[in-house]
Amino acid sequence: KKKKKKKKKKKKGNMKKKRKNEKKVCGKNKIKIEEKKRENKKNEKKKKENKLYLKLYFLNFFVLIK
Repeated sequence: KKKKKKKKKKKKGNMKKKRKNEKKVCGKNKIKIEEKKRENKKNEKKKKENKLYLKLYFLNFFVLIK
């Protein structure tokens, strides 16, 4: 019986590139990038909360109809 060769997973180099770019960025720009990241996180949280509220709202609505 021959042993099967394990397939090597291809490494996605995108994150490495991003990190390199962030390291190159200096002072003011770095702060701007961090602020944008924070804002994005806040916005994502808001979106998730809104979706939850909408789901609950519709569920209550359908219960009231029946």
